[in-house]
Amino acid sequence: MTDDPTQALETASREATNWLILLQDDPDDPDLQKEFAAWVNASPLHFQAWQATGQVDGLIRDSIPEFQNVWGRQGTLAKPAITATAGMSARPAGRESHVRRGWGALAGMAVAACLLLVFLPTISTVLQSDYMTGTAETRTITLQDGSTVTMAPGTSLAIDFTPNERRIDLLSGSAYFDVETNPHRPFRVLSGDLVTTVTGTQFAVRVNDHANTVAVREGSVRIDYHSATRMVSETLIAGQSASIDRLGAVALRTISPSQVAAWRENRLVVQDEPLGAVLDQLQDYLPGAVILANPSMADRPITGYYSLSDPENAVRAVALAHNLTLWRVTPWILILSET
Repeated sequence: MTDDPTQALETASREATNWLILLQDDPDDPDLQKEFAAWVNASPLHFQAWQATGQVDGLIRDSIPEFQNVWGRQGTLAKPAITATAGMSARPAGRESHVRRGWGALAGMAVAACLLLVFLPTISTVLQSDYMTGTAETRTITLQDGSTVTMAPGTSLAIDFTPNERRIDLLSGSAYFDVETNPHRPFRVLSGDLVTTVTGTQFAVRVNDHANTVAVREGSVRIDYHSATRMVSETLIAGQSASIDRLGAVALRTISPSQVAAWRENRLVVQDEPLGAVLDQLQDYLPGAVILANPSMADRPITGYYSLSDPENAVRAVALAHNLTLWRVTPWILILSET
C-alpha cells in the first residue's frame, strides 16, 4: 500500500466508484455483494471513500437499499467552506460549454471578463446550428429518417441529410444517437476532426476543449480521426469508448453499456477523465462559470459518480474527493483551488 495518504484516498475513491457502477448494474448478485462487503470492511479508508462516493444526492442510500447498514456506519464528512450563496441568474440558451481557468482579481472588471469569455462563443455557434440546448435543458429530436438524437445541456448541432448520406455536425456538447438501419445511406457524426460512421446503432458523442469521445451502447461504429499530424481509425463495439485528445492520442476503454450517456438519467459517471472536462459537463447544468484557479489542475484525472439533479453539489463533491476548496465569487462564479 502506498505511504502517500492523498494517493491512497484517490485509489480508494476510484475503487468505490467502480463498486457503485457494478452494484447499480447488478444489485441482486449475491457473489458481488459478498465481494463488495469484503472490500468495504477491509480498510477504514474504503469506508470513507464509499461514503464520499454516495454522499452526492444520497445516491447509495436511495438506489442501493441493501447497503444502508454499511452507509449508516459512516460519519458525515465535512463539506468545503463556501461563501454566501446568492441566487444565480440564468445564462442564455445554447451557450457553449467551457471551463474558464485562471485566477483573476475579485473585482468588477475581472468578473465582467470571465462572463464575457463564457458567453462570447455563442454568436458563431448560433449561426451554424440547427438545434441548441441551454442550461440544464435536454431535448430529443426525431430526424426525417426516423433516427433520434437526444441532446445534453449546452449542445449545438447542425443537420445535413442527402440521398447518399445522413450527416450531423456536433458543434459543442454531447448527444446520444439511436440510428435507424440503412446500409446504403451511412449516418455520420462530425465533431471537430473526428468522424463517427454507422449504419444503425446506439451511441453517444461528446466534444469539448479537451477531447472528442465516442461511446457505444449497442451495435458498432467506426471512428476516423484526421488532423494535420495524425490519422486514426478504430472500430468500437457495444461497451467500448474512445477519447481522442487534441494531439491525436487515443484512449480506449471498456465500459458498461448502461453508462453510455448516463446524463439522460441525470447521472454523470467518469473514469480517469480530466478534471477540466468533467467540470465542462457540470457547468452545462449551472447558470454561471466554473473556474480553475490553477490551469494545470485541468488535466488531473478524476473518477466519480455524480448526480446532475444538484450540479453545484456535484462540483462540491468533486472538490471534497480531490482535496480542493470551492469558493463562490459573485452569484455567477465558482472557483476551485488547491487546498
